[in-house]
Amino acid sequence: MATVAQEVLNSKENYTEKYGFSMPESYVYKADKGLSEEVVRKISDIKNEPQWMKDFRIRSLKIFFSKPMPKWGANLTGIDFDAITYYLKATDTKSTSWDDVPENIKKTFDRLGIPEAEKKFLAGAGAQYDSEVIYHQIREDLEKQGVIFLSMDSGLKEHEDLVKKYFGTVIPPEDNKFAALNSAVWSGGSFVFVPKGVHVEMPLQAYFRINAKNMGQFERTLIVAEPGSSIHYIEGCFVKGTSVKTSSGEKKIEDIKENDVVPTHTGKHKRVYKTMKRKHSGTLCTIRYSNNSDHELKVTGGHPILAVEKETVSQKNWKPKWIEAGQLDNFDYIAMPIREFSKMGDQLSLSLSTTDLMLQQKIILYANKNCCYAFVPIKSIEKEIVQDLDVYNFSVEEDESYVANGIIVHNCTAPSYSSDSLHSAVVELIAMEGSKIQYTTIQNWSNNVYNLVTKRAFAYKNAEVFWVDGNLGSKVTMKFPAVWLLGEGARGEVLSVAFAGAGQHQDAGAKILHFAPNTSSVITNKSISKDGGKTTYRGLVKVAKGATNAKSTVVCDALILDEKSSSDTVPYMELEEKDIQISHEATVGKINEDQLFYLMSRGMSEREAMAMIVRGFIERFTKTLPMEYAIELNRLIELEMEGSVG
Repeated sequence: MATVAQEVLNSKENYTEKYGFSMPESYVYKADKGLSEEVVRKISDIKNEPQWMKDFRIRSLKIFFSKPMPKWGANLTGIDFDAITYYLKATDTKSTSWDDVPENIKKTFDRLGIPEAEKKFLAGAGAQYDSEVIYHQIREDLEKQGVIFLSMDSGLKEHEDLVKKYFGTVIPPEDNKFAALNSAVWSGGSFVFVPKGVHVEMPLQAYFRINAKNMGQFERTLIVAEPGSSIHYIEGCFVKGTSVKTSSGEKKIEDIKENDVVPTHTGKHKRVYKTMKRKHSGTLCTIRYSNNSDHELKVTGGHPILAVEKETVSQKNWKPKWIEAGQLDNFDYIAMPIREFSKMGDQLSLSLSTTDLMLQQKIILYANKNCCYAFVPIKSIEKEIVQDLDVYNFSVEEDESYVANGIIVHNCTAPSYSSDSLHSAVVELIAMEGSKIQYTTIQNWSNNVYNLVTKRAFAYKNAEVFWVDGNLGSKVTMKFPAVWLLGEGARGEVLSVAFAGAGQHQDAGAKILHFAPNTSSVITNKSISKDGGKTTYRGLVKVAKGATNAKSTVVCDALILDEKSSSDTVPYMELEEKDIQISHEATVGKINEDQLFYLMSRGMSEREAMAMIVRGFIERFTKTLPMEYAIELNRLIELEMEGSVG
């Protein structure tokens, strides 16, 4: 039977995967791994779906099994369909008030800004956690105008006839293997219906989160804009000077470099493989501990520390856990490696062979064969709000933890599991005559996720569809938003940016198909590759017979930041008419040395200058976003430029 110490020190699954953007797995139902008709029927039964939807799922499953894996594009051989969990339900309830969302799930989405979004009076917001939508709300004034904004499951229950009319009409399961997979096991997503002539001025927002390892997320989104309507849908550390223990002595956190070796919470020494510096606006905690007020730790409120809550100390079965600094309180206990503790001059006698757990002088002690901890009480903790404060962090191989100012802390990165997860969504847009739909995505999946998405819009007479697609993170992304221009005067535009870092392949682009006269389209693609990352633009422009006076412009620009990285452009043109105007241009380049020299001569560091050039490179993209999203995208780009994780 494992001791408490062994559980904390050796259970990587429970602790090192927990932070920084992850929570322990908790659910009311979890399907067995692997895909079968039994699993599909179970999903439909749990959701209490009508028979036609269950039949649709089963037919889609057969199509999935019959279709081979795509041989073109990114390498998908790492996907093990038998190792994936296809349905996980985290809670029995779906909330319309943020206060009603379960606390463990709420903490995760707090960081995504849902409460802030509500406070800013956005038109609506929805959040999906693993398989299910757990939160959905829409402004009353839009509801009164007949706007429907529900989870896809609720839309099916409350507006079955409407969903049945449009579901799967834009992207049928026969379209491709992953569309068939989604059609068989879909769960969650959004259903949006905008009545004739209604203009939704503020954007509707959705947030998607994979928490469980080996998880597949298969949301299904359907947006219908009736004639003359419009809608915009958005999918969506430590301070300088902190002392860090390394194998070669103490270092300031800002001086930590890749390949430095640091002790971790397991007592082992591991290599640093990523470093990060960013601007923090929010809670900063000053934690003073032990018997000496000179010992303190300044840390952002969301950073996890190995700790014990004071209320649990008297319990025989208490367990240390990673707790965010902002959730700690006076007299909670925080962990120190015993060697660090002895350096502080406190009188402490401990026999490592006597017991795993003891209480002495209000200090909780325990040990195992690898190392020994002293849990010392917090004497005081002060919390303040800061703006644009420089903070630092780094990632450590395997254990993802280190010792900062004598205290054991987690690296607080995006969730990272040793095994892979699959995100395979389907998004269908229907823009009727004279309507406008803008669909914005900024995805930042962790680097173990295969992100394989099918997105397509039908645009009828004089309708406009605008895809804005930002791709950062993931192990592999294959995503090609498409617009079928089906009516005269219809217009489609796709604006995308992709950033590929180490071990990543962003295979993204767009498809525009002209089926009617006097239609027009624009594709603008920006890609950045760094640290051996690979980007691919893959696009199609098709002009069918009879689509006279069609106009299309394609611009692909790739920026390669080092010799290890690469970029490919794979454009397809299928032109069946002569009376058309088509242009395509593509550029591939490196950072301009003259620009770099000019900025550095004005006092910028090389990193700051490179980041500014990259921001300028994607400026067209960021200008299309609401202000808070543009700021967040710039921050994500800066983190990627730093070589950070998540």
